[in-house]
Order: sequence, then structure tokens, then C-alpha cells
Amino acid sequence: MISMYLSDALADFLEHLEVEGGRSTRTVANYRLYLERFMAFTDDIEVVNITSEVVRRYRLWLNRY
Repeated sequence: MISMYLSDALADFLEHLEVEGGRSTRTVANYRLYLERFMAFTDDIEVVNITSEVVRRYRLWLNRY
């Protein structure tokens, strides 16, 4: 299996939000901001390793940020 890091998927996901999802540029910018913070928090985690526990710890970190 080929590993994919979040940084590899970020541009495609944001483009999908804008084009396929019909999201505004401001919404896409907000997604970018929080996903970049998530990448910093997880040291650019592999997508397959994103679990509910990782997300829970990130949300806790955001609350204290």
C-alpha cells in the first residue's frame, strides 16, 4: 500500500471543496488554516493513521491554543 501524508492530499481536498463542493473561497481558506494546524500538530501524519483519538487530541489542543 502506498502511504499518503496529509500534506500530499491537502491541495486536492481544498480544490474538491471549492469545485465539487461549491464552497466559498473564505470557507476553503478556513479549512486550509485548520488543516495546516492539524498537520503541524501531528507532524504531517499519514492519512491512514488519522483516528478519532488523534482528532480528539487535536480538538483539545485547539481549545487550549
